[in-house]
Amino acid sequence: MSRQPSLNSNRLQLSDQQASTALRVAIKILQLWGVLEQEQSVILGFNRKNLTEDQMQSALSKDQLSHISLILDIHATLRSVFSNPANQYGFMRMRNNNSFFNGRTPMEIIGSGELKDLYETWHRIKSLEQPM
Repeated sequence: MSRQPSLNSNRLQLSDQQASTALRVAIKILQLWGVLEQEQSVILGFNRKNLTEDQMQSALSKDQLSHISLILDIHATLRSVFSNPANQYGFMRMRNNNSFFNGRTPMEIIGSGELKDLYETWHRIKSLEQPM
């Protein structure tokens, strides 16, 4: 049975330091996926185009923590599914023709900044894992 994403997890109750660290890790993952700085802010649930150092140090909302958590979950799932780093980091920019993606890349979908799109993208990628 697959683990549910972190949306309803107790992991959303983090100290400010833990949340800041999670944000920095999520930004690093997005950079490895080739996401531009302006897109990172939207994907992570921030209203501004660029994240400032102050925003990275301030308390994060539950919504922002959910975005961050799903980025971390997608990354962990890609590492589980693919052994090749080129696929682990390149998959998000690859066109996908299954019914959910309809020829779009996962990045095009999560670029909306909508939490439901992040969740659905994670769910579809999670379905690639082999059952244990």
